[in-house]
Amino acid sequence: DECRLQLEAQRISLSQIHAAQLELLRESLFAQTQAQLLSREQELQDAHEQELRLLQEEMRREQQGLNGHPA
Repeated sequence: DECRLQLEAQRISLSQIHAAQLELLRESLFAQTQAQLLSREQELQDAHEQELRLLQEEMRREQQGLNGHPA
């Protein structure tokens, strides 16, 4: 009977360890996903800013051309 109790205690302990490991894995994956999303967001923002600068420069050149100034 004591052997059965020890086995049950080990099973419960292993279940708790497994649950804790799963929670740590979930937290780790969430943190990685958040970091990747923030990185991608920054990349997109940088690309948008660069495109905006290029368009503003192109518009400035076109306006200079319309005003008779060489580009």
